[in-house]
Order: sequence, then C-alpha cells, then structure tokens
Amino acid sequence: RVECLAMNSYAQALQELKKDTMEHVRIGVDEVTGEIGLDEPGLLCLAIPYSEGWDAYVDGKKVKLYQANVMYMALDLDAGNHDIRLAYHTPWLKEGMYLSMTVWAAFLVYCGFLLFRRHKERLVKISGVCEN
Repeated sequence: RVECLAMNSYAQALQELKKDTMEHVRIGVDEVTGEIGLDEPGLLCLAIPYSEGWDAYVDGKKVKLYQANVMYMALDLDAGNHDIRLAYHTPWLKEGMYLSMTVWAAFLVYCGFLLFRRHKERLVKISGVCEN
C-alpha cells in the first residue's frame, strides 16, 4: 500500500508504521535470521535485493519469496509471532562444479591418451633401431 502522511503528524504515523518490523536480526555469510510479531496478516518487505538464490523459511517451513518495490524481497505473513530465516545459495553452483569436473576428467583422459600414443611411438622407433 502507499501511505500519504501529513507533515504535521508524520512522526506519529511513522512510529505506527515501524511497529511491525523484524527484530533480533542476525546477518551471516549466506543467511539472515530474525523474528517478527504481527497483529494482523501482512507483507514483510526486506531491503535485500531480490535474487533467485534466496530461499525463505517462516517458522521452519519453506515459503514463497516475492519481488517487491521493483527490486526487494517480501514475505506473506499471517498474524502472530514468526521466526524468519533467509538462506542464500549461488544459483547453478553445483551444476557448474559438476560440469567443470567432467571437463577436467575428459582433459586428463585426453592427455593420458596423448602420452600413451607418444610413448608407443617411441617404443616403435626404439624397437626399429634395435632390429637394424
């Protein structure tokens, strides 16, 4: 929703809007956690840029993460107290690692083939010299 605040009462209205905020926020390397208590259902808008790599959990259950205010993340919450956890994982990291390992394995097999062929050619030359 959009709020229009009269300048003579904006401080009081701002305090009212700030009452539903996430508290006890802990920020880790790839995780953000906190708690929130709501009197009525609403959206929790987080000033964290929206990205495919984020997963959201409310009270331990995975929930849908929404894109809000063009670039931020939001969670749909019911009334009550909630534990919030956002976990980040780099998209396509595992797939990229498996692809890299496959390419390295193919490269090593190819190098082994080249070394074997070169060693075989040397053996043929040596055996040809020994016969003459």
